[in-house]
Amino acid sequence: IPSLNARAVYPFPSDSERVANKLKISVYPNPYRIDHNYSHFERPKINEGVLVSTQKLNFINLPPKSTIRIYTLDGDLVQQINHDKDPSATDAWYATWDMLSRNAQRVVAGLYLFTVESSEGRYVGKIIIIQ
Repeated sequence: IPSLNARAVYPFPSDSERVANKLKISVYPNPYRIDHNYSHFERPKINEGVLVSTQKLNFINLPPKSTIRIYTLDGDLVQQINHDKDPSATDAWYATWDMLSRNAQRVVAGLYLFTVESSEGRYVGKIIIIQ
């Protein structure tokens, strides 16, 4: 099997490179298709009666210490991710969202807004989830 020992490897900027190059905070995949077979997509699992989602949205070019909040268009908070990493850590620049709400429910198709707040300021963006 040719892909038996394959690994996904991603280049990433250091925090100083992110700041120097003014890299924009971004989300991928966006739009996210719930029915699409992304490489990291699997059926949701149940662990001790709690839904564990393997669907993931990725936030990149983040400040190492920041707070991500995802909202519905009505302004209801869906999820909050506290991103608190050492600036020299290899994962300081990104975070993932398991696409579950604060109540451990899968999110539905729609338009969502997100904010990233840090000492560098506030960034606002959009996430589209389609069926």
